[in-house]
Amino acid sequence: MIEALEIDYFQSHQHTLMEFVSGVNAIVGPSDEGKSAIIRSIGWAVNNDPSGIAFRSHFADKKNMTRVALSMNDGRWVVRERDEATNRYSLWNVKDPMEAFGQGPVKEVLETLNFSGFAIQGQHEQYFLLQSSPGEVSRILNEMTGLGVSDDILKKVGSILYKVRDGIINAAEQIERLTEEIKEYAYLDKLEVDLGKLEKALMERELARDERKGLINIVGRLNIVDEEITEFNLWLEIEPEAQGLINEAQDVGLLLKEKQRLQDFIENINVVDEDIKAFEEQANDHQKSIQLQQDMRDIYWMRDEKRKLEAFIERMDVLEKEIIEADGALDGLQGEREQLGIICKKCGARVDV
Repeated sequence: MIEALEIDYFQSHQHTLMEFVSGVNAIVGPSDEGKSAIIRSIGWAVNNDPSGIAFRSHFADKKNMTRVALSMNDGRWVVRERDEATNRYSLWNVKDPMEAFGQGPVKEVLETLNFSGFAIQGQHEQYFLLQSSPGEVSRILNEMTGLGVSDDILKKVGSILYKVRDGIINAAEQIERLTEEIKEYAYLDKLEVDLGKLEKALMERELARDERKGLINIVGRLNIVDEEITEFNLWLEIEPEAQGLINEAQDVGLLLKEKQRLQDFIENINVVDEDIKAFEEQANDHQKSIQLQQDMRDIYWMRDEKRKLEAFIERMDVLEKEIIEADGALDGLQGEREQLGIICKKCGARVDV
C-alpha cells in the first residue's frame, strides 16, 4: 500500500507531504482546497495522465519542478517529475531516470506499485463498472483476472487452423495439377522403347560401316594384284614362263571371280548404306531424345514430390484433429469459467459474469 505521498507544484499544491496508515484514510476539507488534486496527482504518477504541463501550479516559475513522489510500505518508491524542459520517472530499482516512455501507463511503474489504473477514481469520474457497457465490463474483468489469455489462445488456434486448412487446399490443388501434367507425358514410356531400338540400329550401322571399309580395302588390294599381273604378261618372253603365266592367269581369273563376288557384296553394302542414311535422319532427332530423357527424369522427380506432399497432407490431417480436440478442451474450460464465475485477485470476492 501507499505509505507516503509528496506533492510539489501540482495545481494548488506548492508542497504537500501526506503519510497514510493501514486501513481507510479520509481526506476532508472545504471545497476547492486541493482534495481532488491529490487524487489527480496520484493518477498522474501512476497512469502518466494527463499529458502536457497544464497541471503545473500557476505560481511555479521555470526553476520549480512539478513533482509527485509515491512511497510504498515495502520500501519501493516512484517519483514523477515534469517542467517545461524535463519529463521523467525515477524508480527505486532503476539506476538512471526514465525519459523516453511515450504516452499512457508505463509498464515498469505499474510493476513497481503493483496496482493498475483501475484502483484510482476521481471525484467526477463514472462509477467503476456500474456505468460501463457490458463489453467494457467484460474487458476490464478479463484484464484484472487474466482470463484474456484464453481469448488470445482461441484467436491463435483459429489463425493456425485457418493456415493449416489453406495449406491443405493448396496442396490438393498442386497434387491435382501435377497429376494432369504427368498425364501429358504418358507417351514417354513408348518413346523410351523407340529410343532403345534407335540406339540398337545405330550400333548395327557402325558395324556395317566397319565391314564396308574392310571390303573396300580388299577390293583395293585385288586391283593392285591385277595391275601387277598385267605387268608380268608384258615381260614374259619364253613359253615355259608364259605357261606359268597362263596358270597364274587362271588363278587371276579365279581372283577376278572373287572380285566380282566382292563387288556384288559391295553393292549389297551400298543398299545397307541407304538404310544407314535413313537411320542418320532419325539420329538427327537425337538431341530431342536427350531432352525427352531429361523430361522423364523430371517426371520421376515430380512423382517423388507428390509422395512427399501426400505425407505432408497426412501430417496436416493429424494436426487438424489435434486442433479440433484443443478447441473442444477450450470450450469445456470456457463453460467451467461461466459456471464458476470470476475470483477477484484484489479482494477475493466472486464476481458473476
